[in-house]
Amino acid sequence: MAELDGFLEAVGEFQTALTGRFGLRREDLRWFARLADAPDGVSVEELRTAARGAAGRVEEGLHSLRARGDLDGSDERLMLSPSAREAFRAGYGRVETAYVGLHRYGGEELAAVRTFLREGRRFYERQAARLDKGARPL
Repeated sequence: MAELDGFLEAVGEFQTALTGRFGLRREDLRWFARLADAPDGVSVEELRTAARGAAGRVEEGLHSLRARGDLDGSDERLMLSPSAREAFRAGYGRVETAYVGLHRYGGEELAAVRTFLREGRRFYERQAARLDKGARPL
């Protein structure tokens, strides 16, 4: 668990640093990544959908991006400026290339890790639901 906690902490720190570079918060990453991956633009409604639980943050984040000069497009189709898109890709793209290193693990090894993570996620989701209902966790 210590390794998993360390991994998750490092991911969080990376996400915080990446979004902070654009004057955003970590919870903005879902919709911000959608914006960064849309060279032809995206609607505000699409960004709200991508934001899931943080949909209320979209307008505030867009205002911040616009004030910094990182946002282009019209009210119907928004896009990151070319320099902002490049800065995002420079940071996030390196993470994506790290996934290529997974080829050194066999399917059986990766399946065990995937199963561990899936079952762990389900356990914590059940515990969170129990806490939301006022029950004591198991």
